[in-house]
Amino acid sequence: MFKVKNLAMAAVIVALITLGIISFSCLPQKKVPEYYQFYQPGQIHETWIDLNNNGVMDPYENTELPIEQRVEDLLSRMTLEEKAAQIAMPKRLDGGNCDSCGNGGVSPAIDRLGLPEFSWYADESLHGVQSLKPATVFPYSIAIAATWDEKLVHELYSAVGDEFRAAFNVDKLRGLGLVTWSPVVLEIPHNKKYERAPETYGEDPFLTSRLAVATARGFQGEDDNIPYEKAICTAKHFIYCSGARDEFPLGSNIPERTVREIIFPAYRAAIREGNVGQIMTGAEGWDKAPHLGGDPINYSPVILTEVLREGWGFKGIVCADCGALGEAGIEENLLGAATALEAGLDSNACGTTYKNNLPQAVEKGMVDLRAINNAVRNFLRVRFRLGLFDPPQMNPYNELTPQENVLTKKHIALALQAARESIVLLKNENSLLPLDRKNIRSLAVIGPYADKARSLIPPDYNGTPPYWVTPLKGIEKAVAPGTEVRTSLSFDVEEAIKAAKGTDVAVVITGPDPAFESTPRKNLALPEGFLPLLKAVEGTGTPTVAVLVNGTPISSDWMKEHIPAIIEAWYGGMEGGTAIAEVIFGDYNPGGKLPWTYPRVGVGPLYYNYKPGEITYDQSTVLWPFGYGLSYTKFSYSDLEIFPKSTDSAHVKIKVEVKNVGERKGDAVVQMYLRDVEASVAVPLKQLRGFKRVTLEPGEAKTVEFELEPDDLSLLDDNLETIVEPGTFEVMIGESSEDIVLRDNFEITAPVKAKFNYNNLMVTKNKVKALELFEVKATVIGTGELEEGDVKLYLDGKCLKAKKVCLQPGESRNLSFTCKIEKPGTHTVTIGNLPGIKISVE
Repeated sequence: MFKVKNLAMAAVIVALITLGIISFSCLPQKKVPEYYQFYQPGQIHETWIDLNNNGVMDPYENTELPIEQRVEDLLSRMTLEEKAAQIAMPKRLDGGNCDSCGNGGVSPAIDRLGLPEFSWYADESLHGVQSLKPATVFPYSIAIAATWDEKLVHELYSAVGDEFRAAFNVDKLRGLGLVTWSPVVLEIPHNKKYERAPETYGEDPFLTSRLAVATARGFQGEDDNIPYEKAICTAKHFIYCSGARDEFPLGSNIPERTVREIIFPAYRAAIREGNVGQIMTGAEGWDKAPHLGGDPINYSPVILTEVLREGWGFKGIVCADCGALGEAGIEENLLGAATALEAGLDSNACGTTYKNNLPQAVEKGMVDLRAINNAVRNFLRVRFRLGLFDPPQMNPYNELTPQENVLTKKHIALALQAARESIVLLKNENSLLPLDRKNIRSLAVIGPYADKARSLIPPDYNGTPPYWVTPLKGIEKAVAPGTEVRTSLSFDVEEAIKAAKGTDVAVVITGPDPAFESTPRKNLALPEGFLPLLKAVEGTGTPTVAVLVNGTPISSDWMKEHIPAIIEAWYGGMEGGTAIAEVIFGDYNPGGKLPWTYPRVGVGPLYYNYKPGEITYDQSTVLWPFGYGLSYTKFSYSDLEIFPKSTDSAHVKIKVEVKNVGERKGDAVVQMYLRDVEASVAVPLKQLRGFKRVTLEPGEAKTVEFELEPDDLSLLDDNLETIVEPGTFEVMIGESSEDIVLRDNFEITAPVKAKFNYNNLMVTKNKVKALELFEVKATVIGTGELEEGDVKLYLDGKCLKAKKVCLQPGESRNLSFTCKIEKPGTHTVTIGNLPGIKISVE
């Protein structure tokens, strides 16, 4: 709202508004987003928009009503044809970046209801807004994971969300909508040769979960004073998982236990804690789970409805990845479109299956009206969450502009801080680093990518910054005046020797061209040309620093043995070169930790949280362990406290003191691992269950606290039921997954399971024919400490089916079981412990 300095005039204006002599729309206002040009000025009032221009505030226009009530009212006013068009998205964007797979779907406008057209094929925002030129470009996802800093990740993606919304407000996204197709990539790449591993947060489900929540909350906006979301981000690729473990290669079926233990946790956290607004499914035929229905994911009602909607309470949009429907081996025809929609796939915005087939399938009655309503309901709910049907002046996010909210000093500082925190010091023999710039008279910078901007970010999904600080540029700026900086910017060994010989130190920038990692790697060795380069430089006798700029692990026994200082710098974004130089010269003390295990060359999939007998994990296979990273200072750990030491509630608090016992300020990443010592099934020997990054001055100590909840202690038993089993649990505090410095135990004295109350039991038919389908429904309410548990359908006292449901105490959800009975006669069905209902079977 505008400000009136003259109080008397303000009083007059308020009185005139109250009397209806002037309307709010007549007052001077800030420029509103391009989106609102669909409406005439007289339609926009102070607290509502007359969307259908009928002069009456209809329920869906009433901003004081709950979103669900507004959605239902608007849905009830739409015709079947209008609903089908919202899903089919017959219009394609001009100039979109997905021409080969449909070029971006747009839900058409419905003029009579006041719905502008809206694009559901949005931009990418993996580490900066792709279509916004210029934009702040942050480090890549795997680098962000190496920070182990939830607060930083939240701030970083809040900045990306600001830039995304600012671009939308002035239509700098070329018509693209407010639903970005990133940045929450939740695959768990135990197969580190997987080409999209750099987009992920590493090998651990817990670390991935915590960073996913921080990412979603930051990007979408988390402000108690703002009832809207800034933008909608996507978690992907559900449940495509690079095989999860290599014994399940792409295209194979994945055991249900693997899916539930490794793949589901991060998606569940992103939905239930991060409130992520969209889930993108993966390429079909690659993610079948036979015990979870056995259908390809985009056609699986078990995965898309039972797990996502009923199990986790997801209320956003489920969309297919580009071309994913066609890869299922199912023809892109009327039946395919109908099957996918009824399974729970809302959107095919980056494809043509729905566009070409869904309207006809609806016209022919091949699609259940309930499935159509569910999809449209999800689309409308997201638009209400974004505030797109409310007056622009009510939503502070509408005030974001590229001039004030893109490439700000704060955002650029965040890009630099993220690059700093991501850097992992892998080796520092004889404290070669940090370099004292006063004693460095000459220095060599070597490597073909040392001065290439594209060495700092992969070619996919990247934004365009106004500048790049390459490693060479960062080092040239950091050296003392008068220092000679020699260069050799190729694979030419003789040239490299000439540059390095006689200098005080040589810095070799190694790692693959980002394009090299856009296809599956054959192995994790240094790319061709780099090992001879390193050997030649090291052979000159000049102290050598290797800087890895990469997205997937680089494994080299020779490099670890012979190069005295090694830095893992990742793809560091626009300020990556500055951060590298600051670490080399000690302006910043590295504190990053590896987000996955670095295997030795030739070793297959390797991960720290293995189960006994699952893989070979020892010094012969591990180059650097998960959670590893050195510092220029030292830390000590003491006073590990666990309270209570024995409990039947599965709520445990843990405290530990960490102290900087060195001479430099630095960051410690305190890591807490847990082991269920007496588990009835095979469980990992250790699992990350807490971490915290703290900054300490020399001599400073801080107490770090963790809280273990029942879900942190739970496992899947032989029947795949979730339970906290009684027994001993070992707490391990470490500087990495292998460097455990403190241990202690606590006891759980009684089993803990989810508890539910039930009501509103009903059936859709009381009389059926043999094998005729009917539904049994009930409302389930969470009452226990453990969130996840099984809700069971009983037929004549025997469990017929079960569904896993996550409910916090007081949270409720409506569940439905599809049932059929073969034997004629009278039978009793029920859900949970409710009194049963009689069913007559003819």
